[in-house]
Amino acid sequence: MMPSKLLLGSLAAASSAFILGMLSTSSCQFASVSFSLAFTQSEPVDDVFRMDTSPTNVIPIFLGLWRHQSFGIKNGSFFVADTCEEYSSQNIVDGNWVVARAFGILALVIGGVHALIISWLSFGSKKSFLRTFTCMKISPWIHLLCCLFQALTLIILRNEFCNQSLKQGIESLLERATIEWGDRCELELGSKMAIASVAFWFSAFILALVHVTGLPNRCPSLVKNSSANASANNSDRENEQNAVSIDEELDEEVATEVENPPTLVVPNATDSVASKPATGTSRETSTPAGAKSSPKTSPSKQNTSHNADNESRVSSVATRNVSILSSRVTSSTAGRRRAKYR
Repeated sequence: MMPSKLLLGSLAAASSAFILGMLSTSSCQFASVSFSLAFTQSEPVDDVFRMDTSPTNVIPIFLGLWRHQSFGIKNGSFFVADTCEEYSSQNIVDGNWVVARAFGILALVIGGVHALIISWLSFGSKKSFLRTFTCMKISPWIHLLCCLFQALTLIILRNEFCNQSLKQGIESLLERATIEWGDRCELELGSKMAIASVAFWFSAFILALVHVTGLPNRCPSLVKNSSANASANNSDRENEQNAVSIDEELDEEVATEVENPPTLVVPNATDSVASKPATGTSRETSTPAGAKSSPKTSPSKQNTSHNADNESRVSSVATRNVSILSSRVTSSTAGRRRAKYR
């Protein structure tokens, strides 16, 4: 079973953080310190640091948690090599230096082992105690712990590491020179990789936290917010189109009724007389005893009934117009409410 994208992203971020932390801890270019040399007598200096117009030479040296840049005296000249070497026993390792080293190792050990376990569990098919243990939602907090440990390696820049770590060794080599040390350390490649490692550990924490808490499943509105907004906009657009078409139909009906009003047909006496049979003998219908014959409808009553029909038609059209207008108002109000709470 393939792991989810969030788990793969968390694993990739943790692996990147582990690699950057390992390179940062083992590098001898964690920081750099500069010092100036002022010679009271003519003393040979390497061509890299020779300044013909001034007796003062500014020399940078790279420092690391466990190693520093090589330097020394060769053929009577001070040189700085491109290689690294360990600190001598003469260097004083204070508390902050020890803390930075310890937390750097802890971040590598805990983060590396955890990344291996997560990789094995993600691509493995068998369930085990470790898989159950991982399901207890401790993976994000391990990433956060490694992030904190890696950040604590930068505490070494707050002490006198830059000015005191190599001070005794350099001053013993250059006894006849006046040495002035810089005010602070400069961040180099190693410390920048440590900062990047902290960022990757924190990214792994966020991705793992979202994965184990199931945030997309618990809050589907956060995931499907864009689709819901699109469907709501489409429904509003359809309602507006329907309202426009209904308005056009109503306008056409009203215009037709205004141009061609209904005509009233009033029957007269001649029509009634002409409609009688001309045979001379009228056909009489017998009615049962005790029953009354139905009275004939007069023309005035027919006119009144026709007017009532016209009024009922007008009232039905008005009622339909009112219902359509109320539906339009309701739909527009609902659209404004959705836009307000969206």
